[in-house]
Amino acid sequence: PQTDVTAGGPTGDVDVTGTLGVSDGDDPSSSVNGDFRIVQGHQDVLSNFCRCELRIDNVNFKTAEHAYQYNKALRYGQQAVADSILQSPHAGMAKRLAARLKRFKPDLTADIRLMWKVLLAKASQSETFLEELLATSGSLLVHSTGERDVFWGSGLKPDKTDGVQGMKGRNVFGRL
Repeated sequence: PQTDVTAGGPTGDVDVTGTLGVSDGDDPSSSVNGDFRIVQGHQDVLSNFCRCELRIDNVNFKTAEHAYQYNKALRYGQQAVADSILQSPHAGMAKRLAARLKRFKPDLTADIRLMWKVLLAKASQSETFLEELLATSGSLLVHSTGERDVFWGSGLKPDKTDGVQGMKGRNVFGRL
């Protein structure tokens, strides 16, 4: 059964600093003792690109990436882009469509809260995702999306993930 989620915690608030480990200046590899798990690609159940039917706020999504990008478009008041994202056939297309968003002022706190909401929905609606996530207990999740993604990702090329040393990105997705 699918359930709707409305926020990241019982009070509706999500702590986006400290607890989630996303404050500026932190070394994203400092909390790991060599145990890490690469998150990468549409076949990886921990990736937002992996097909996983979700329902959030009475809307059905093909993937967590669709849910994130759709809700981001709505936050910017761009219903037409949101509708295109919702209808896109795969997560890569949803992300490309979201690149068209006209943003007036970046709001990283809102982006993190939205991602947290999507990940909570995925954990509550996908037993496979939850089991895989729980199996990573004690490991750092390293979001490997390439060198250009230094906010959500590790900043490491997918073929250079044999260790987390030298991680250039903040790896916010992996730390959530």
